[in-house]
Amino acid sequence: QQQQQQQQQHKWYRSSPNVRCYKCNRIGHFAQDCYSKNY
Repeated sequence: QQQQQQQQQHKWYRSSPNVRCYKCNRIGHFAQDCYSKNY
């Protein structure tokens, strides 16, 4: 159950519109999930 809860939290964070990527400065994803590989 704890693992499932962590997965749900992780999924929420990835889809949160309030996060900002510090690589490309766009909102909606983390730098580790950044699709701009040029940075």
